[in-house]
Amino acid sequence: MRNPLIKYISVFLIFFFINSSVVKAQREIIISTDCAVDDLRSLCEFFAVPEINIKAIVSTDGMLHPKEGRIKILELLQQLNIKNIPVGEGKQLHKETSKHADFLLFVKWGNALQNPEKPIPAEEILESVFTNTKNPLTVFCLGPLTDISDFVKKYPEQKTNIKKIIWYNGSVQPLSGTNYEFDKEAADYLFKSSISIDVILNLGNKKAVLSKEYFKEIDKIKTVFAKQISESHQNENIISSMNSGYCQLCDDLLPVYFLYPNLFDMETLLSNVSISMTKNISFEAVKEKILQILAQTYSLENNIIFDKFPSDSTTLFKYDVREIMNDVIKKYGKDEWRVCVLTNEIHGHLGTYSIIGAKMGMLARDILKAEIDRIEIISFAGTQPPLSCLNDGLQISTGATLGLGMIEIKKDTVSLPSAIFIYKGKKVKLTLKKEINDKITNDINNGIVKYGNLTQGYWKLIRAIALKHWLELDRNTIFEIQVL
Repeated sequence: MRNPLIKYISVFLIFFFINSSVVKAQREIIISTDCAVDDLRSLCEFFAVPEINIKAIVSTDGMLHPKEGRIKILELLQQLNIKNIPVGEGKQLHKETSKHADFLLFVKWGNALQNPEKPIPAEEILESVFTNTKNPLTVFCLGPLTDISDFVKKYPEQKTNIKKIIWYNGSVQPLSGTNYEFDKEAADYLFKSSISIDVILNLGNKKAVLSKEYFKEIDKIKTVFAKQISESHQNENIISSMNSGYCQLCDDLLPVYFLYPNLFDMETLLSNVSISMTKNISFEAVKEKILQILAQTYSLENNIIFDKFPSDSTTLFKYDVREIMNDVIKKYGKDEWRVCVLTNEIHGHLGTYSIIGAKMGMLARDILKAEIDRIEIISFAGTQPPLSCLNDGLQISTGATLGLGMIEIKKDTVSLPSAIFIYKGKKVKLTLKKEINDKITNDINNGIVKYGNLTQGYWKLIRAIALKHWLELDRNTIFEIQVL
């Protein structure tokens, strides 16, 4: 019988680790920028994350006029060798240039273009992208809201294709700040449109200041994204702003908010529930994330304890596990690796049926496109080991724990481990194929014959068999799938 302390620790670990899952947020985005220096940093962050699919970039009239901004964007794309992102030129609202325009024009975004392509209006780019999208898109506005506002006015039916607008601005209550002042009418219109808008503020916090020491950390990073920031910031005006404390996190907060929203405390306006605004930010954590993003060492895992789940062949893992680690991750991915590691640790020993349960739960989530801890399970693995060991893997891989009341375990006599998975009205039943179960049963029975039941030799063999099955059994091929 298991030690009660082990059971308590298992429940504790399930509570903390059950949401260990790769972020499922929508990653298809559009960016609108007026091409200030912080916009350059923000774009380099976005480009450094290949999981983000940038469908289009449009220049808007703010710090630079749209024509000038479009050239800056194209120079940056050329410098970073990024292709196939359409760039649109927004509508020019202001005859005068901003007071920072002369300085910003001399900030180097990349080498000068030899033959700039003919400008395409932002409206045309937006209409094409939104019309052809399969999923609602998140729109990032690093400047005024002019172009997205004009688009919504002209194509109101496209509002449903805007998942959210994420906008950097100085203040919400009252609405004020540079990006708002550039086009008050656009902001006022969108704030009344019922489109979800998250407004990111730096709150005037001293911790938002980017020091020379912080840029020295960026200088150490060897990626093209960090290098581009370092080279562009070798500008006496930018250096002067660093020395004066004027160089701050502004638009470069937006990519971090998109990927790590837990670092931002947001408050919904009571007067307009479509609008949320920043109340507090973990600035030191944000700065750390930016360095990781630029270095491409970031993790998008949504773990509870770990920032990044261990997935390299270090002495953190037992030697026999290290021997299969890289092959398992290569074949099945880091998500399944994490789930199986946690399952075995919580289960109390390394066993095949607990691993089968983990793989079954992973496949069910794949089929149903289900989020963690949103799926219900009826398990037919019973309560008698070894088949009942399946239940531990099911709980860890899906979040459908006994504590949450989302798994029901039938005590009927079973011959093949199976379970029904329910998510948003959809049901699928997965059953381990008979030939796979027969192979596992034979391997276990041979161990009992050779070493006796529950002896030291038996458990050693069971561990070796489980490692072999972990590596060899592909969740996509070992189950019978029945849609109910």
